[in-house]
Parts: sequence; C-alpha cells; structure tokens
Amino acid sequence: MEKIFQSKLKTYLYDSILIFFLIKSIFFLISSPLKGYANNFDANRYTRCYAVFPVDNSLIEKAHSKPIREYEYKGFFNNPLIEYDFDSCFVSTELIFQFPTFLYSSVLNEKFQLQSIGIVRILSIVIFLSLFHLKNRLSTFQKVQILILTFLISDPAVLLYFNTFYAEPSGIIFLTLLFIILSQLQISYNNKLNYFLFFFAILLFFTKKQYSPLAIVFISVSIFYFLKRNKTKRKTQLTKHVTILIITLVSSVLLYKKSHYDDSFIKEINKTNTILGFVFKYSKPTQIQENFQLDKQCENYIGKNWFEGQFWNGHPCPEIRDIGYSKLILFLMKNPNLFFDLTNQALIETKGWINFEYQQTEEGKLGKDIFTLNHHIIALQSKYFTYLFYFPIFIFILLSPYVRKNFPAKHYLITILLLYLSFYATIFGDGTFELTKHLFVFYFIFLYFYCSLSFQILFVFLRETKYLFRKPF
Repeated sequence: MEKIFQSKLKTYLYDSILIFFLIKSIFFLISSPLKGYANNFDANRYTRCYAVFPVDNSLIEKAHSKPIREYEYKGFFNNPLIEYDFDSCFVSTELIFQFPTFLYSSVLNEKFQLQSIGIVRILSIVIFLSLFHLKNRLSTFQKVQILILTFLISDPAVLLYFNTFYAEPSGIIFLTLLFIILSQLQISYNNKLNYFLFFFAILLFFTKKQYSPLAIVFISVSIFYFLKRNKTKRKTQLTKHVTILIITLVSSVLLYKKSHYDDSFIKEINKTNTILGFVFKYSKPTQIQENFQLDKQCENYIGKNWFEGQFWNGHPCPEIRDIGYSKLILFLMKNPNLFFDLTNQALIETKGWINFEYQQTEEGKLGKDIFTLNHHIIALQSKYFTYLFYFPIFIFILLSPYVRKNFPAKHYLITILLLYLSFYATIFGDGTFELTKHLFVFYFIFLYFYCSLSFQILFVFLRETKYLFRKPF
C-alpha cells in the first residue's frame, strides 16, 4: 500500500510540475505588454512566404526597436509595400509553426496578434508530450529529462523568441522532441519511435543551416539504432530510411528552387563576418599572408564585420568570397593555438540568452522582477564559464569507466557532441556578430546538459548512500 501511495504521489507531483511549466509558458506569451524580440531582416525572410506585414506599415522599418503586436495577411507575393531587397521567402520547416496562424488570417481575412504564433509553438510541445505519455511507459530518468526541458523552455529568455518570426524556437522545439525520444530509446528500443527520431531530425535539418550539423548527429544515431537492433531486417529498414531521406531531400530542393531565394548575398556577409571580422582579427599577419595572400587594402578591414566595414558599397576584399570552409579548416589545423584563441575569445564575447541590444517588450526591456536563467549565466561567464565549456570533454575521458557504469553514457555523449557542434557552427558560420542571438541553441543544450548531469549525479549519490546504509557494519 505504501509503495502504491508513493508511486501515485510521484506521478501527481511530476504531472503537476509539468503542467505548471506549460501553463506558465502560455501565460507569459499572452500577457500584456507583448513580450518578444524585435523582428529584423532574418524574420522578414519567413514573413515573405505568406506576405504578412504589420498592420501599421510605418513600423516596418522600425522593427529593430521593439516587437510589433498586430499583423495582417496581404496576399502571396502581391504586396506593393514591400521594401526589402529579395524576391521571395526562405523555405524552412519553421514555416510549419507559422502556417496555422497565417491560414486563419487568410481564410477569415482577419488581422492576428503575434502571440498566436507563440501559442502554436507551445501547443505543439503539449500535443507531443500528451501523445508521448499515452504511448510510452516512462522511467524516472525520462521524466526528469522532460521536466528539465520544459523548465528550460518556460524560461523567459526562450519564450521571448516564441513570439517572433525567427527560426530559433523551431530549433529548440525539434531538439526538445529529439532529446525526449532519445531518452526513451536509451531505456527500451522501439522501431516506430526511432522513425520519429529520424523524422524530427530531418525537420531540424531543414530549419536553419546552422542546425544541420546537429540534425546529422540524430540522423546518424537513428540509422545506427536500426542497423544494430534489426540485424535480420537490416536491408529492409535501411531501405525505408534511405527512401524517406531521398523523398525529403528531393521535395526540399524543389521547394527551394521554386522560391527563387538567392542566398549568395547572405553567404558573402557570413564569410566576411567569420573570416575577416573574426578569424583574421586574432591571426598573425604572417599566418594570413602565408595561407591566403590578400591584397594590401584588405589589411585595413581585418577585424571588421560586414556592417562595420560598410561592405555593401563594394567589397574591398573580394578574395574572401573564394575562401572555402575546407581551406579555413586546414588553416586552423595548421595553427591549433589560433583555434583555442578563437574559442576563448568567443566565450568571452557571449552575453547570455537575452539580447540586451533590443527591447524585449512593447514598453521597453524585460522587467527585473521576472526570473530568467540569463542573469545567472552572465554571472558564471565572468568566472567559471570557460571551465564549464571544456569540462564535458574531461567527464568521459577521465571518468569513462565509472560514467558508463552509472550514467546513460550514450545520451550524454550525444549531448556533448551537440553542445560543441552548436557552438562551433555558430562562430565559424557568422563570426561573433550578434553572438547572443546565434548561440541561442548552444545555451539551451549547455543548460540541458548540466541540469541533466546534476540530477543524475544526485540520483547516483542517493542510490549509493542508500546501499551503504543497508550494509551491516
């Protein structure tokens, strides 16, 4: 009877905490004044797909100053008020979360509030969790992972992105679903669940280029599970995987071509910010000349990003466009000290989750009375953040036998890999320009890893001490 009562009590406690985090998130999103990061050029790539614009057209150019509450559907690609210099939208799986709101606006010909997109995003997580709980019997480890992830999502620093048109929240949503599925596969393997792991990994892949390395990790894990667990049906299972992947890739390429989106301009900006504004800034002049032979005039622009150098008037270093990432990787391999210098400099320049450069509400900055992990991250960065960044590497190198015995090692190894991939894909994708925004997913994985590891250490400690006390002296 006591065990039954304890079991029910644990279930009620778990359900209550989970529901609290989700309700807290919804109330934050719909509260007034509107809370959400200001939209900029990146957001416009997605709104163009549905020709959605602010009701007050005078706010379009002022979108950097504060988030805009009210929007309306103008008709696909037929708006004469468009002032942005690109032809069409950026095809991304982020559009899945925006579609219900835009469909509602177009069918009923009504204006809509920005919060409706945030609510769709939260409801997608609620629906997934509901179905996941119905279909699976969860262990304590899995429940803890779910609570940690929903806790992190309910943080205001994350929810501010939910009330935007950015693709960052989609990356967080797909990562959350993937982490939850992965935790289940660690306990009991299921073919259908592995298909969902593969499916959500594909969706993550086509959310944003910076997230594609993370998606490749999950795709590889899914294929590994299929090959390992289905030895008798290996060919059949692999054929299904390859078929799904080919269909997805072909469909995405066709959609991308149909959009006529030319990202060469974006690539030039990213390369300039990464190579000229970041890598060369901390490189020795002799190293640069030996490997890249730049013109003399380029030396005056080393250390400047695209916007600081005003390169839109004509790029003074056209050689930058021809430097491929393979050549850049080779350059860093020749100069390993430079690689660590760049890493440490990027860690110094990170400012936490919340981007303080822009307003977070219609009335200004986010209130100080609202708790967010962002403030604690900033405090850590001043003293311990660099150590915390490198610490995961040593956990499995120095303590690997003990870790394998007491921890779900595969789960943590995959999380560590994702942690570093998300960091380096950012700093070598756009340098340190708007680093706070671009490291958004990195911070999420960083906090998830340390929260999860802390709870696992606590459980191991309680288990070991309980065992010791039971032993006779």
